[in-house]
Amino acid sequence: HVHMLITEGGIGNSEKWKDINYVHYDTMRNSWQYLLLKAIKKEYAKDGKMAAVIAKLWKEKANGFYMYGEGRM
Repeated sequence: HVHMLITEGGIGNSEKWKDINYVHYDTMRNSWQYLLLKAIKKEYAKDGKMAAVIAKLWKEKANGFYMYGEGRM
């Protein structure tokens, strides 16, 4: 269970704030899954049981990990 906050914009090379009012949740779910499983795999590289769990998660969660996001508050 994880809570996280993300900004609704950012500053690029122009050094001016750029609003972002849309988050593509499919992309975020898949990115979160990839980064988390990659980090776990690196930490437990020699653990065969963990490798099996990771492979199972990739197969069972082909659309990424569940993520709930609300609109602007």
